[in-house]
Amino acid sequence: MRLLLYYRNTRGITAVEALVGITIVAMVLVFGAHTVIRFLTVGGEVGEKTQALYLAEEGLEMVKFIRDVEWDTIAGLTDGATYYLSVSGVSVVVSGTPETIGIFSRSFVVEPVERNADDDIVASGTDDDDSKYVTVTVSWGSPAQSLSFTTIVADINNP
Repeated sequence: MRLLLYYRNTRGITAVEALVGITIVAMVLVFGAHTVIRFLTVGGEVGEKTQALYLAEEGLEMVKFIRDVEWDTIAGLTDGATYYLSVSGVSVVVSGTPETIGIFSRSFVVEPVERNADDDIVASGTDDDDSKYVTVTVSWGSPAQSLSFTTIVADINNP
């Protein structure tokens, strides 16, 4: 009789244990699936951002190449206007046509560098005809993302 009472009391516990086990397995599967999806999403974003960084760096190098060939090309650009780069044969030229590389769009803007009487760069002073701020911007994606690099380029051929 005693054995029969013990048997009756343990039957519900087995069902509860099974339910707890199924819940734990389901939680592990959901967490694992979420982790894999997040890993793939972040991996794609990192790849796009890395490519954008390389394109921005390449854009700066292309502007420096133009500077090395002919400073007047850079000096003659309108401050604050948006320009694009184009490869023509073995040369790089400034273009008014938007540049698209895959999902990326690259542009650049020139701004004046201002200096004081001591030839230090200041926020407001006299425009330096032999140097310009260049900002290369790469945009991509939906929602829109972008990154920018800014540097100063100077007329290296002017002693």
